[in-house]
Amino acid sequence: MKNKTKVSIVAAILISVITFGSVVAVNHFDNDTELGYSVTGVKLVDDYEDWTRKS
Repeated sequence: MKNKTKVSIVAAILISVITFGSVVAVNHFDNDTELGYSVTGVKLVDDYEDWTRKS
């Protein structure tokens, strides 16, 4: 059971890192493509833009 828990935690971390990375890439390279918004989701892109304005 412990190994499965570790694997799921690692998988969750990887998914979040990949998702955040794709948001950064979409935001950086092409802000207005429909593809970028459909891949990452409008909410994630908007959250990232809000976060960059604050920092």
